Amino acid sequence: MTNFAVYCSASPESTAFNPAGKEIAEFITAHHGNLVYGGSSAGLMQVTAQNVHDLGGKVIGVIPEFMKNEGLVSELNDQTYVVDTMDERKAKMAELADVCIALPGGVGTLEEITEIMSWDRIGEIQTPYFFYNFNHFFEPLKEFIDSMVEHDLLSKTDRKRIHFITDLKEADEYLKNYRPTNFHLFSKENN
Repeated sequence: MTNFAVYCSASPESTAFNPAGKEIAEFITAHHGNLVYGGSSAGLMQVTAQNVHDLGGKVIGVIPEFMKNEGLVSELNDQTYVVDTMDERKAKMAELADVCIALPGGVGTLEEITEIMSWDRIGEIQTPYFFYNFNHFFEPLKEFIDSMVEHDLLSKTDRKRIHFITDLKEADEYLKNYRPTNFHLFSKENN
């Protein structure tokens, strides 16, 4: 089974991206995968978990103790890891993940997926990851990352590893062709 770590919003106020949760759940279960996520019963996290659950997939939550104590653990979790800190949550999700996916979310989502990008950049992980650019939500981020390349703050080689996907058929192709890089941080080939 493939574990798909999904980073997304826990905001109950935002429902515009709920269809993205349904689509990514269909993608995960079509690949006979498991959902690994932040374990929360709120927002797009819960929507995604509900859809994976309804489609017969396994739901694995990773949640910090303080959120558990607030009653935020989703009842949909087939398995729940309770960790001490947010940093431990990110590390556990990355450890469990075979693929990482960012759905629309706020600063927490952004922080989680950019840490995956950074770990990939320095060779700490070799896990495929992508942004599901549902309704072009991530276009400003994509432009910002392209600006990093234009200003020589990110290499073209590194940029090629950052995927913004608007159609999940593209994700199939990306995952089918994914090959881990033999990456060395200070190699001239990466600059």
